[in-house]
Amino acid sequence: RARQTPGYINAFRRLYLNVWTEGASRWLDMRKWDACGSTVVDPRQLRGRACRAGLDLSTTTDLSALVLVFPDDDGGYTVLPFAFCPEDSIRERSRRDKVDYMLWRDQGFLIATEGNTVDHGAIRRKILDLALHYDIEELAFDRWNASMLISQLIEDGLTCVPVGQGAGSLNA
Repeated sequence: RARQTPGYINAFRRLYLNVWTEGASRWLDMRKWDACGSTVVDPRQLRGRACRAGLDLSTTTDLSALVLVFPDDDGGYTVLPFAFCPEDSIRERSRRDKVDYMLWRDQGFLIATEGNTVDHGAIRRKILDLALHYDIEELAFDRWNASMLISQLIEDGLTCVPVGQGAGSLNA
């Protein structure tokens, strides 16, 4: 069971082998993750391709995430992620989370929006810019705090589909 279910590995090690582990469970087998390699995605090579987008908004303490998922001919997917956080909280966030958000911002992995809350207008502009380059067939979104931005995106012509984030929505 532990070989097939990453979430069971630490429980197996702790309960059957008496080996201390840092976390109670893992959701991903890191050996499988490492086997994927380190392919760098060139966004220019994806231009014009159909994709689906996922959006999870935040306001102050969490990151907002926008992810484009492109189906590949081999049955796999190419993922193009974007993360947003308020510029004014980057230093405090780095200290609290023990993560170098400033480096991620400087390297282009994190989009810092002006002010002390995530600017949903900046996220809207990013989505509309991406829609000029990629064929976004639909945008799946978490309903929390999204009504105003989603209304605007629908007016902009995007197809938006709510996706609940609870156990009732994300199960088999």
